[in-house]
Amino acid sequence: MLASDEFLPASGVLDWSDPKRHWAQRPRPCRFCKGPTCLRDEGGRPSHKTCAETYRARRQAHTVQVYAQRAQLTDDDGHA
Repeated sequence: MLASDEFLPASGVLDWSDPKRHWAQRPRPCRFCKGPTCLRDEGGRPSHKTCAETYRARRQAHTVQVYAQRAQLTDDDGHA
C-alpha cells in the first residue's frame, strides 16, 4: 500500500508554498529528471514540483490499474 504522501491531492497540484519546508539555498539534482533544483519534497529530497506531481499522478494511475485488474481477476474466477 502506498503512503498518503504518494498520492496527489484532489486538485492534482501539490502545495509547496511553505519555503521553510520546500526550499533550499543550494541546488541539487532532481530525484526524477536530474536537473538542478532548490525545491525539496516532503521528505527533503531534491525534486521539481512538476516532476513530483507527474510521478505521483503516474503512481496513482498505476495503483488504480492494479486494483482494477485484481477486481477483474476476482470476477473472472467467480469469487466475490
